[in-house]
Amino acid sequence: MRQDADAHGCALVNRTGRPARERKGKNSMRVRRVTSGDWTFGQGAANYATGGEAVRQLIITRLKSFKYDWFLDMSAGIDWIGIFGNKNTMGIIRREVWRVIRDTEGIRDIKDISINVIDRKATITVSVVTAYDSEFTETIDIGAA
Repeated sequence: MRQDADAHGCALVNRTGRPARERKGKNSMRVRRVTSGDWTFGQGAANYATGGEAVRQLIITRLKSFKYDWFLDMSAGIDWIGIFGNKNTMGIIRREVWRVIRDTEGIRDIKDISINVIDRKATITVSVVTAYDSEFTETIDIGAA
C-alpha cells in the first residue's frame, strides 16, 4: 500500500502535497443562499453562503422544515403539526430541536437552546459553535403568526 493513501487506497494528499481533507479550505461548505424564504439566483458566487453562514442557514431551514414534507426524505424535519396539536409537548420539542441541530452538518457544539411555546407558535433561540470557528446565536419563529 502507498504511504500517501488510506486503507482503501484513497489519496491522503492532493496535487499540491497538502492533506486531501484540507484541499477545499476552511469554507468548503457551500449552500444556495435563501432570502425571504426563497433561493437567490442571478449573482453567481454571491448566491451561495459558505462556512459559518452556511451552517446558520442550514439550521434555520432544517428547523422550519415539516416532517413528511420533502419527498426525497420523509423523515427530515420536525412533526410540528403533530407536536402543536397536543398538550405538554415541551420535552418533545426540546428533543427534536436538539436532534435537528446536532445532525446539521458543520456543527461543533451546541451552547444553548431556549424554546418558548405559546399556542401553536414556537420561538427558538439557539447558540452554536460551528466547525468553521464561528459562534452565533439565532432566533427562529415556527408556526402560526
